[in-house]
Amino acid sequence: MALSADSAVLRLDPHRRAALSGNKRIELTAREYGLLDALVEKEGELCSKHALAQLVWGSSIARGTQLVDEYIRRLRVKLGDEVIETVGDEGYRYTEARVLVAYATKKGSTREVAEAIAARLREHGLKVETRPAAQVRDLETYDAVVIGGALYMGRWHPDARRFLRRYRKALARLPVAVFAMGPRTMEEHDVQESRQQLDRALAAVPEILPVSVAIFGGVVDPSRLRFPFSHMPASDARDWSAIRAWAAHLATALEARLSAGA
Repeated sequence: MALSADSAVLRLDPHRRAALSGNKRIELTAREYGLLDALVEKEGELCSKHALAQLVWGSSIARGTQLVDEYIRRLRVKLGDEVIETVGDEGYRYTEARVLVAYATKKGSTREVAEAIAARLREHGLKVETRPAAQVRDLETYDAVVIGGALYMGRWHPDARRFLRRYRKALARLPVAVFAMGPRTMEEHDVQESRQQLDRALAAVPEILPVSVAIFGGVVDPSRLRFPFSHMPASDARDWSAIRAWAAHLATALEARLSAGA
């Protein structure tokens, strides 16, 4: 199960021996930093108390496991109770916040945009997975979701619409961002028309309140379309600078929401 927002977007600053969460800097002692660094290094894995004691204090230190318990308690006071998960009596596990970028595409252009968004989010320190919307089986391991799809014949891709309906309860609790691709140009009229089409899809799941919604230009490749669309002129209205800029703003918004407890 994904941890709460307290664990989100945690970065370590070895020079100042601090943890960074959003815009907040959390000063740590040398032992606290060493223990957290050991857990982060093994992100997602169970770290036994004995192994942590050896890494941070050395194998000759008496009461090593008790020291681990005490310093875990101190870290939780500073970072939040759920930053570090207790795994029975065996040890502890640190799990980073994960963002899912799901996409619904017919010809691949939306996938390329999803990958560009994911890459930008990773540059901002987020841990991101990119998957086709139809292949997502649950959202248990994710702390935020980005869902995108192409617009065809006035409607958002059916896989994207099904994704929202299938996971509407989970998505109502998570930070969610939405994008659609469709207009052949980024002229105001074309963008507004595409936004209206996307809004109709979102209206079906009113409990989901996206933190950000974007419309990007679409792609027309006549060689991959059936008649009569195969006679349309080729075009690619994707503005990669705008896509990356939106993803950068989204990263900041997600970081703030996750760090604040969504």
